[in-house]
Amino acid sequence: MPSMKTSLDEIADGIFQISTFLPDVGEWGFTLNQFLIRADEPLLFHCGPKWLFENMLEFASRVTKMHRIQYLAFSHVETDECGALELWLKRVSRQAQVVMSTVAAQWTAADLTDAPVKALRDSELLSLGDRQVRWKATPHVLHGWDAGMLLDETTNTLLCADVFTQVGERPPMTDTADIVEWAFEADDAMGATAITPALCATLLELAEIRPDTLAVMHGASFNGDCRDALHALSEGYLHRLENKMP
Repeated sequence: MPSMKTSLDEIADGIFQISTFLPDVGEWGFTLNQFLIRADEPLLFHCGPKWLFENMLEFASRVTKMHRIQYLAFSHVETDECGALELWLKRVSRQAQVVMSTVAAQWTAADLTDAPVKALRDSELLSLGDRQVRWKATPHVLHGWDAGMLLDETTNTLLCADVFTQVGERPPMTDTADIVEWAFEADDAMGATAITPALCATLLELAEIRPDTLAVMHGASFNGDCRDALHALSEGYLHRLENKMP
């Protein structure tokens, strides 16, 4: 196992962030976050890579009994999103449904799992019993044709996947830091963003949701002015897109 440091934080009412900082990844270190929504029918967003499974399991079990998890969800098909999916299904929650976008369900589900798949369309609601989440399709944002996000409507928390990815060690949550600056630092270091004409429009559409909290997959989550941060991120990417065009 690599060197790591993990924390568990409730970033919004009933939404728990399992945050693992890996100091030896890259030049500055890198963080992997999973989000467990405690509900009548709990949902885990991001299943993590296989090698992190035991660590995730230890912290998730502090939130709820693992056999109660009803939904295992992820933004897009990538190792840090769904690498440990089968381990969660086989060792923890055999009855769980796998939640993914309609694109992922159509093109990759058969090779990912034999479990029941819940394919969500853009803006489709999923009931967790005492709360509900809404799927937001975000193709190629930040990357992946099948990409999407979840909005927890109870707390107005946007589980925004790779948007606002950061490098280095960050606090679990911030309301004042310039996460836009941090995001562009990470983009300069990693170049993981698909900078397309659709990127800025998607970020502006997310801004109009006016989320109260941004649950970020890599780095600090954010509960400051989320709408303003999304607008600033869109503006920065537009500048980058224009500079790359002939």
